[in-house]
Amino acid sequence: MVKILLLLFVFIPVNVMGSVYYTDYSFKERTDKFYEENELLKREEVKLYRNIKVNKDYKYTLIDECDGKAVLDDYKAVKDYKKDYLAGYNAVINLRSSYIEKVRYLMIFDYDIVPPIKHIDVFYKNELLSYDELFDVESPYLDSNPYLIIDLNKAYDFKDLSFIIYYDGEFEVDSANYTLFFSYDSYVPPLLNKYIANIYVNRWVSEQYVNVIDDKEYDEIFNSLGFKTPYSDVINYFYKEEKYYGCFKENVIKGDYKEESYDDYELDYSDYIIVYDYYERNRIEVSDVINSVDDVFTLVKGNVSSIKSNIDLNKNGDYDLWVNNHLFNVTVDIPDNNKEIKINRMPSFKEKVVYKYLDNCTILEEKKCTTFCEHKKCKRVIIILCILVIYLIGKNRYILTKGYKL
Repeated sequence: MVKILLLLFVFIPVNVMGSVYYTDYSFKERTDKFYEENELLKREEVKLYRNIKVNKDYKYTLIDECDGKAVLDDYKAVKDYKKDYLAGYNAVINLRSSYIEKVRYLMIFDYDIVPPIKHIDVFYKNELLSYDELFDVESPYLDSNPYLIIDLNKAYDFKDLSFIIYYDGEFEVDSANYTLFFSYDSYVPPLLNKYIANIYVNRWVSEQYVNVIDDKEYDEIFNSLGFKTPYSDVINYFYKEEKYYGCFKENVIKGDYKEESYDDYELDYSDYIIVYDYYERNRIEVSDVINSVDDVFTLVKGNVSSIKSNIDLNKNGDYDLWVNNHLFNVTVDIPDNNKEIKINRMPSFKEKVVYKYLDNCTILEEKKCTTFCEHKKCKRVIIILCILVIYLIGKNRYILTKGYKL
């Protein structure tokens, strides 16, 4: 019954002048939904950035095997050597630099294979040299004449020379050999400074590189290829040079969207989402004047967590009202309080509800004592009033039984 009365009083519209205040904002929720602001709702836009962890890896790989970003100006040239021909590999002849100091003439002997030599490039310190070609020259060497003689027109340091021999087509045999003859002073006997090298050619080779290297490198290549018969004059082999480029790769591990980074992650400011923080407050309206007991139920409007007061509805005057720890001044101005009261009375049922609403139990207990116990026969009066209350309840049971009167 008390709850029903409270609801009835709360929803009765009353136009009363009063004071209004707003509570402090408190956090309500964070969401990606957008709501318009109003006097009770405040919105703040928040950017949440993706947390990422970047694992960096740098290695050397073939350019077509790089799964990251290839660094073209950082590479390592690696040569793979083979004793036997393999498609895609270059045919190479290595000569010892220590076998002769200077060279002017290059002679080719015992070349009776098909196809012929198309051309020979001669380099000195990687610069192409011009030379003269001499054919049909009688220069007895092992009872044979030279196939070709190249005259460099002056002597060069042998260690700084290199050659490329081009063949005009595919060989008719799987492999063949001929002799290179290097000389410093002459191409006719007697030859005092000479270097004889046996050259082996594979059928599918169209060009052959002849390099002059120092003895240390010569021995390293010779041993790495696993030759069992030590050739003291020349190494014939095949190689393929591969360039391994620096390959930089970032492996990005994505984390959650946050305002700040966490653990060993860092924020990616280019990747973010927008959410909204909402804050709400309450509007509290308090009437300035109480003109009747019923006014108490519309005294405060709003979401109230606590009410404290020292209001005495039997005495007109100014009182303090604490609503949510906020102080208001309320005036009690009930006309009946101006009439002369000859008989002191207990608070009515409605007044009890009012005092309970106002959380004013201390004053209510004080009224019981000061109003009645100050008389000599207070106990007797209390007993009589209790009997009267019991009689009235029994007389009017319909209040508790949906209106049915026994």
